[in-house]
Amino acid sequence: MARRLSRFLRKSSKDIVRLLTFSNCPCTMSNAVKWTAEAEALLKEIPFFVRPAARKKIEKFARERELQEITEAVYREAKEQFGRKK
Repeated sequence: MARRLSRFLRKSSKDIVRLLTFSNCPCTMSNAVKWTAEAEALLKEIPFFVRPAARKKIEKFARERELQEITEAVYREAKEQFGRKK
């Protein structure tokens, strides 16, 4: 009985991990924000090791304002806000 349960859990856990990975993928999220080519070019000016965090922060900024697309203007507005000291 324990062996059967162990085998079942091993097989099932792989499927669960796949499902969770797919459901958390940004490409499947309905609130994914699109980037214009100009905004992407500006993002590439940020050092590569900081870029993923900056992208997430800018996308969150856009989502909070219910924006569908990150343009050069949105990018600059976000950058300006993040640069302010609180």
